[in-house]
Amino acid sequence: MTSDAVRGNRAAPGSLRVIYIAGARNCGSTLLDAILGNAPGAHSLGEVAGFHRYGPTLPCACQRSPSDCAPCVGVVRSVEDAGTWPAFQRLSRWPLKERSLHWMVVGTNARRRYAQVADLVFASVAATTGCRVLIDSSKNATRAAALTRDSRHDVRVVHLVRDGRGYLRSRRTRAAADGKRHIAAVAMMGWLTKNVLIGSVLGSRLDADHYLVCRYEDLMSSPGPTLERICAFAGLDSAGLLEATTTGDGVQRGHVFEPRRKVDYRWVRLDPSRLKSQRETTSRNLVFWTLGGFASQRWGYDRKQSYLDGARTDAAGGGQLPTDLDVSAPIARS
Repeated sequence: MTSDAVRGNRAAPGSLRVIYIAGARNCGSTLLDAILGNAPGAHSLGEVAGFHRYGPTLPCACQRSPSDCAPCVGVVRSVEDAGTWPAFQRLSRWPLKERSLHWMVVGTNARRRYAQVADLVFASVAATTGCRVLIDSSKNATRAAALTRDSRHDVRVVHLVRDGRGYLRSRRTRAAADGKRHIAAVAMMGWLTKNVLIGSVLGSRLDADHYLVCRYEDLMSSPGPTLERICAFAGLDSAGLLEATTTGDGVQRGHVFEPRRKVDYRWVRLDPSRLKSQRETTSRNLVFWTLGGFASQRWGYDRKQSYLDGARTDAAGGGQLPTDLDVSAPIARS
């Protein structure tokens, strides 16, 4: 086993560029994935870390048959040509639920084998779609470590951080909808641990060309400049992305196979006015800060959520967007 030094991953000549969105749950990764995937030459993979659950007859999130999807079929053929499907499924499970956290600081044969399998998926999708920039929104920190260290491609991490109060509100809403109990302290620990791991362990070992921190609130309140910054980091053309994301039906989200979601995310739109829903009461803010929310100061948050006081509620900064644009409840389309 070997320790990892601070660097970017060593991309091979002619390699692809993979933009990996890392973060805690409900950080806005689906929205950012969809937006970047609509840039020229880019293709969204969605949460491709879970592709091992693929089944040609299983319902996919896009409501199409996976067996009729060229990228999905291409990935399966590439894996089968390189080995066996059971081996791919076994390898793919290793980093899920952050079971292999030691990968973030120590190089192992298992981590290298995992990265090789992931590279098969990337190369297959690129060959099928003709795109040279792929967007992976798996969020998993352990997977990010394996890819940035051992992938033969140019992997760049966008650490998408959301105010913990917005995260807790989202988790609370989801729990109520699912009939589950919501324990704020437990949810808070997950949010804090994941972001600190990504920022302090993963990010500290990557150079500025391979690690970028972006706040969900900046993407929502000032999307134009934020998208320009992210696209410059990713090597993508941001022209037209803002308008496409905030008008009409929004943008269509691409991905390879993923199980059907409870919410239809095939089309998403950017709605800066949703930030208002993150404002918490004085008592909830105090509880959040006491439970460890003070650590979020490193990403520019304060106890009073002052970022909401000057937050724009429109995409261009000059007018109010319709309040029915809601990325958490995308348009249902047939």
